[in-house]
Amino acid sequence: MAGRRFPLHCLILFVMLASQSAIAQPIPFTSDRWDMSTTQHRMESWLGRESLFLEGGTAWLKDVDFTDGVFEFDISCSGPRGFNGLVFRYQDEINYEHFYFRPHQSGNPDATQYTPVFNGVSGWQLYHGEGFSTAVEVARDRWQHVKIAVAGDQAELYLDRADEPFMFIADLKRATRAGRIGVHVNPGFSPAHFTDFRVISLETPELSGAGGTGITTEPGTIMSWNVSSAFNYFDLHEQTAIPSALKSGLSWNNLECETSGLLNVARIRTLASGHNSVFLRTVLEASEEQVVGLDLAFSDVVMVYLNGTLLYAGNDIYRSRDYRFLGSIGYFDRVYLPLDAGENELWIAVAESFGGWGLKACLATVENVKVDGGVQR
Repeated sequence: MAGRRFPLHCLILFVMLASQSAIAQPIPFTSDRWDMSTTQHRMESWLGRESLFLEGGTAWLKDVDFTDGVFEFDISCSGPRGFNGLVFRYQDEINYEHFYFRPHQSGNPDATQYTPVFNGVSGWQLYHGEGFSTAVEVARDRWQHVKIAVAGDQAELYLDRADEPFMFIADLKRATRAGRIGVHVNPGFSPAHFTDFRVISLETPELSGAGGTGITTEPGTIMSWNVSSAFNYFDLHEQTAIPSALKSGLSWNNLECETSGLLNVARIRTLASGHNSVFLRTVLEASEEQVVGLDLAFSDVVMVYLNGTLLYAGNDIYRSRDYRFLGSIGYFDRVYLPLDAGENELWIAVAESFGGWGLKACLATVENVKVDGGVQR
């Protein structure tokens, strides 16, 4: 529109992003700069363009150690169900950042997903909603352009060369640390095609800052836990008391919750066959005898003990409620704690199947109750 003036900071951002795209040159997938770790891959013509067909695995860019900057690629998804995208800041095979599309959920709130991976556990059931997943149209059998700008603990994503990001990640969960990058397709699901991959590393990339923080913490949220060593859930299954042999053999570490109040157990524990559960422990000091509600959000199974007595068991495993239930955590469960005057030991066993190993716990009131490790006020 003639005569229209743009704010200086918007003009600077536009010029910066435009210059980044101009500087970054495509890296052909036929180049020896790529390392293929895949179930199957090949170069083929697809929708009029030479592309990488990728089925199960990752095409790694060997000579870029990426911390901050911009990467772009074109993707074409097909098939009934897929999880196709990009891995970045890869430290090893069990620790990295992951973004992907779910083309079978195109237009739905979970059409996209950002999740960290800690110790081999992808946390998509813990991380959903604003800043983690959003509704976009994921096209089938056509090329879509993807651009991701990463700066410190934030990132923003653009689709089809739009001027505004469709998703703003306010809090990348892993530490800001250089690592490998690569395009990725989850094994066992639909393949995807990739072409025109570009990357540029920048020390101080600017983001538009669109979107909110996506972080809210309910008053009463317990913000720190003691976490036990891992054990087998079946050591507790159908038991009404914690076996003394199990209890005496545990070791403990303290773990602070994230800003939201989420405790991601996988930050310090590794999920393995026969070691799929931990205890979370804290002390509630009540000035008088009272009953207090405790809201729970967890993945996947919990057992709640107060002063050694089993009060509650809950199951939020994927599809445990119905075939549409994803197992995404939320405050769906409440248990009432009959507190004695003085100190009360609260133990919560948390068992994991897949999709995220964690818990949020929120006291209905903190009046006359002191929590070891503190609560959100």
